[in-house]
Amino acid sequence: AIQAFLKAEMKSARVTYDEACGPLGYADKSGIARLLVRDRLYLEDVLKLMVLCKTKTLAVSAEGRNLRISLKCGHHSDVHDLIAALRLSIQQESGPEGISRLKHGVTWADVAEKAGSNNRQWAHYTWYQRQTPIALVFVFLDLGFDMSASTPKAKVSFKFS
Repeated sequence: AIQAFLKAEMKSARVTYDEACGPLGYADKSGIARLLVRDRLYLEDVLKLMVLCKTKTLAVSAEGRNLRISLKCGHHSDVHDLIAALRLSIQQESGPEGISRLKHGVTWADVAEKAGSNNRQWAHYTWYQRQTPIALVFVFLDLGFDMSASTPKAKVSFKFS
């Protein structure tokens, strides 16, 4: 559902696959074409495409739910800082042993289970890697997290309605 919306946004903003390659870090337009048809879509790619198309709000329906992504970001290079802030927003302060803990008493095992995995390390690693699946944001929303973040140059929020 998000892929179809992003394709339509690219068309209305007159952004070609060739023009999207550089900002998204893909070698050629076939990489962009594959991105917009595969099941696994990444957080960074969604936000950078929204910036490139000057899309302030993305609203899609999936599985009987409405997802709304609001983004204020002037340049695709600011997306990395924004994602870093979003990643930190789910954490509590580090515990005495230096382990980062999640808010609301949620564990990485809870996140993994909700995402359909039985490996808490997978959930932790996947959230902090460069290519974070957008589906993991939905998992955190389902677990009651406020999925919003801001930096001096950008702001993003994810909400179910």
